[in-house]
Amino acid sequence: MENINKYNNLANQHPKHLALIETLFHQGELKEMLLRLSKEKIDFMSIPNEENGFACVSSRDVKRFTKDGFCLIEKDKIMLFGLTEYLADKEIAFGKKIAKKIKCKALKKLANSLIEDFEFSYQLEEMKNNGVQIIQL
Repeated sequence: MENINKYNNLANQHPKHLALIETLFHQGELKEMLLRLSKEKIDFMSIPNEENGFACVSSRDVKRFTKDGFCLIEKDKIMLFGLTEYLADKEIAFGKKIAKKIKCKALKKLANSLIEDFEFSYQLEEMKNNGVQIIQL
């Protein structure tokens, strides 16, 4: 529960990140973009004067866009928030792949803890489906 609270607090502090994740998810591009973020030298930036406008730019162009009013969206947080979408769909292997690419130690630790929590939850669910009686205190 502690991990979920940490995640929720972080999510509440970064609505732009979540808006980007939601936009990419609904456009069917989230998985592809998470993979690109983990492999390529790209970043996402919010477009000035647009509530949910985002641009995917080359990492070497970030300073130039910042001068034009664009705001950098932290890559590690995008990957953390994005991987949870796939954990919810039981795509644990994909979540682990993205978690490995998170550079910030605290965010990587949170990502791995969330993955473990989801795995445990799914194991319990599977056991219940197989007729095992689970008693939780």
